[in-house]
Amino acid sequence: MIQETELTPELAAQLLANAHPKQRRIDPQTVARYVRTIEAGRWLLIPDPILVAGEAGMFNGGHRCTAAIKAHRSIPVHIDWTADPALFDHIDTGRGRSAYQFITDKSATIRAAAARVTLWYAQRFSRALQAGPTTRFDLEEILNETERRSDAFDAMLPGARTTYQFTTLPEGICLGAYAIAVDLNLQEQVATFVSHIEDPADLPKGDPCRLLADRFRKQDNRSRRRNMVDDWTILVRAFNLHLEGKTTSRLVLSEFWPRVAETEADFNRRRNVISEQRNTVDEHRRLRSGKAAAR
Repeated sequence: MIQETELTPELAAQLLANAHPKQRRIDPQTVARYVRTIEAGRWLLIPDPILVAGEAGMFNGGHRCTAAIKAHRSIPVHIDWTADPALFDHIDTGRGRSAYQFITDKSATIRAAAARVTLWYAQRFSRALQAGPTTRFDLEEILNETERRSDAFDAMLPGARTTYQFTTLPEGICLGAYAIAVDLNLQEQVATFVSHIEDPADLPKGDPCRLLADRFRKQDNRSRRRNMVDDWTILVRAFNLHLEGKTTSRLVLSEFWPRVAETEADFNRRRNVISEQRNTVDEHRRLRSGKAAAR
């Protein structure tokens, strides 16, 4: 029997305590996205019920329950308290659709990608710098961020497209980085940076714009598949060196994510601190593992 009810944090905890033994693993990023939706007051009652099969436990709804607990709020849900346990092997366990599947215009797709980059940037740098999977955002969050940055995106889109043309760095990443630079009142510096990439012939050998342009004139750098860390790092480090007026022998990739307008000295200092923290954590883990094995 399906009932509409308020999923309180207390009820959510009870359901999770009696989850099906084969309930799929909770995805922290999905939970984080649900929590943001709940806290923004945008959670809606959806027809997909939480499924509870008596003593067999709950086997659909773990992410919603976890989000209600983390948000410390109640949300409206449907619950089927007498679900058929046989449904466990047939319920949809696929990922949700990407926001990009709802956006077909080329310019809108670039803006949506850039909005996602700026959302990710704001969240990632509110915590310690680290590599890892990017945060997913729902369609409304992306569209709201796109609207909020509409003026900056309009101004920076030509520069992002030019950067892509001469480097193949994704337009969304370029537009996101340049929009963040607008927040820092660096529009003129972005324009100069882009013009130097477009025409680097008269620049000194170690100029970061020339290094960036020369690097991507090589076919292996233009065609090879890169990840987001590489694309972001090489663009932002080149831009930051340009802001500092410094030359360099080469543009070095890193597993760490540099901030826009961060000096190389500050970036290296921050990278070293986090590397030391990681080494300390790894050492503690090894010690704990050794003690556990000794028992």
